[in-house]
Amino acid sequence: MLIAHQEKVRHLEYICLSLSQQLNIQKQNFITITPEGSICTILLAEDESEVRNLIKIVLEVSGCKVIEAVDGEDAINKFIKNKDSIQLLVFDLITPKKSGKEAYDAIKKMRPDIKVLFISGYGDDIIAKTNIYKDGLTYILKPVSPTEILEKVKYVM
Repeated sequence: MLIAHQEKVRHLEYICLSLSQQLNIQKQNFITITPEGSICTILLAEDESEVRNLIKIVLEVSGCKVIEAVDGEDAINKFIKNKDSIQLLVFDLITPKKSGKEAYDAIKKMRPDIKVLFISGYGDDIIAKTNIYKDGLTYILKPVSPTEILEKVKYVM
């Protein structure tokens, strides 16, 4: 348990350091995800509030509107309320109640064209069990820098 906590702390320290370095760069040098004047809406599901807040800041600085969810079940409910405005799902792969993958599968039935980027702190053995490899879905491993998040989001969109 202590090792898992220490690993989370290291992830958060890395993200905070990277984020503070990135935010010191002027906004015009930050990666923008959408063309000037357009708005991108992303549904972000992450159970760790610190990580969720940091990712939200990174996405908002790049010009996106972010709708936050605390787990897969919350993500489905928020998607139902905002389904016409959401262009992308950014989901933690493993969350309480419903996993990010289960939430994505449910949302995909409602809107087959929805795009997704998974984020995970787990290794390949756990990720493989979710079938995202088989389904050809995109993911990024934590810890992840703000630049890596934005580059991957832009790629997926």
